[in-house]
Amino acid sequence: MGNTKIWIVILFIFISLGIVGIQSGWFVDIKVQEKNNDGWVLSGVEYNGKLDSKNFSQLYDSIATEVKEGKLKGELAALFFENPNTDKSVKVIVGVINNEKQSEGYTYFNQKPYKEIYSEISLGELFTPNPQNVIEVLSQKATTDYPEAQRLYLEYYPDQKSVIQSIILQ
Repeated sequence: MGNTKIWIVILFIFISLGIVGIQSGWFVDIKVQEKNNDGWVLSGVEYNGKLDSKNFSQLYDSIATEVKEGKLKGELAALFFENPNTDKSVKVIVGVINNEKQSEGYTYFNQKPYKEIYSEISLGELFTPNPQNVIEVLSQKATTDYPEAQRLYLEYYPDQKSVIQSIILQ
């Protein structure tokens, strides 16, 4: 009877570690790629503050709703002017990337042609990497391969099944 309890506890520990590992992306290799991009226009709303705040979540959700309803046309995106893996306040524009400006009332950011280091994450799969881990891997590559380049951090959704985390090198 005593051995059975020990095996149940051990099994519970392994299952718990497995769940934590899956949720944190421990079991996923992060594939990093590079490409040259022609540039785009980001039309959106500027936010300055902490990314874990309710205000940022509401802004992101409202822009996503505008995209779904067709009020904004393009790929849902967030452009971070600092590394988003921080507890500090950051400047970010949440909106859509497209080849042209949207209607009046938005903040616009015109990105000229650039080199992009990126990783595509498939959504809805059991084993997906943690976005913070992806940003960390991308940042390490940018620091190693392009130490002098200035960086912007971009997250965009080319479709409903994937998100691309990237670093824009300038």
